[in-house]
Amino acid sequence: TTMTADFKWSTPVAIPVTSPAVNEFSLTGNESHTILGFKNAQGNIMMKVRGAMPTSWGGDELVRDAAGNAIPVPGFLSCPAMLEVAESSGRKILLGLFPSGPQGLLRLYSQDPSNGRWIPSQWQLSDEPSIGRPAMSWEPVGPGSPLPGRLRILYLHRGGDGTRIVRQRTLQAIGLGAAAQLKLVDEDHDNVWYYGNGVDLMFEPEFDSNTRAAIATALVEKGVA
Repeated sequence: TTMTADFKWSTPVAIPVTSPAVNEFSLTGNESHTILGFKNAQGNIMMKVRGAMPTSWGGDELVRDAAGNAIPVPGFLSCPAMLEVAESSGRKILLGLFPSGPQGLLRLYSQDPSNGRWIPSQWQLSDEPSIGRPAMSWEPVGPGSPLPGRLRILYLHRGGDGTRIVRQRTLQAIGLGAAAQLKLVDEDHDNVWYYGNGVDLMFEPEFDSNTRAAIATALVEKGVA
């Protein structure tokens, strides 16, 4: 369904899929197309692209790495996230954040537009268990910045005691000049006791000056019988 100019939702249209989607899914795109990312029952990442018309969905595409192998998301409740962004150079890229293995270790990819394959990002990313669907946003940067844009990631860290701590990562340039290294620095969203059940992010270019976050918070009491 899509929202019209008078803020009303259009009649829902079924999206044809060859295998049902499980858990959460991801939507991104622009005025001309929509990209849907989801996990199927076999634990594989799938994507579909829709044109301007609600019924113009393409076929299911299996997300594959550079060697042509399927990229699975086998972790419990782990789901892929996709975000189409425009770098400061004007180049448009499709980013994919795919939790890996049973612990849901976050892995960032970008799609090669020449063949549709997915390549691991060169931006440094430390290991940390996650659960659910991570969220991404992209902020433009000023002229001369060593960053192609400001990528932010919000996700739930799966603690060893069963808690789901809200964590975030921000793309930063570590160092000066040409020697600066781009790294996704990880930190607590607010504090180590800030728990959640679901997260999302949004930054709308030309309208927003700050990234917006939506968090379904969770209250956890310790030592209560």
